[in-house]
Amino acid sequence: MTGFAAAIAEGYPVGAPRSSMEAWDGVEAAARASALHAKFGTRLDRESAAEELARRVEAERESEPARAPARRWTTTRRKAKQRSGHLTDFLSSRQGKALQREVVRGMLGLLRKRL
Repeated sequence: MTGFAAAIAEGYPVGAPRSSMEAWDGVEAAARASALHAKFGTRLDRESAAEELARRVEAERESEPARAPARRWTTTRRKAKQRSGHLTDFLSSRQGKALQREVVRGMLGLLRKRL
């Protein structure tokens, strides 16, 4: 390091950490002594959400009689796009929306002045 950064770094020495990175041996004893151990100390092996959903789906399949598969809609029967006029095209554009906002703000401003 050179220059200003080096001068600042020399003025603030950083020492080694004062804590240990080793595991603490008293963790289990401290956890058992806690008041929350009675409620949260027992481990539960609950089913995951995916297992629960799979069980529900399987139960639904077993209880329902076999039925025809649902009809899928194809993209070949699309509705023809309706022709729109020039005014509709303008009002759906960015400039048209800005004009609509200005008109509405102007009308609301008139109402505010009258009230």
